[in-house]
Amino acid sequence: TSNEITITITDDGIGRAQSKALKTQNQKKQTSTGMGNIKKRVSILNEMYKDKVDVVVSNYKALEDTGTKVVVTLKKY
Repeated sequence: TSNEITITITDDGIGRAQSKALKTQNQKKQTSTGMGNIKKRVSILNEMYKDKVDVVVSNYKALEDTGTKVVVTLKKY
């Protein structure tokens, strides 16, 4: 709609499930902070601007491709 901007990022990599399955035991012990940092920032923005930011991460599958899809929605005041 004209009251929001939606940004869609599609990665046609191996996908989150396959990536998780291929991780070594050492990699499984490491803690990733990327998504946690994004969630914290979105939470802060939503407190400041009353729920104006939404981020959804999902599995992507189209025809033969798999990967990850991220949708960022920014709503106007």
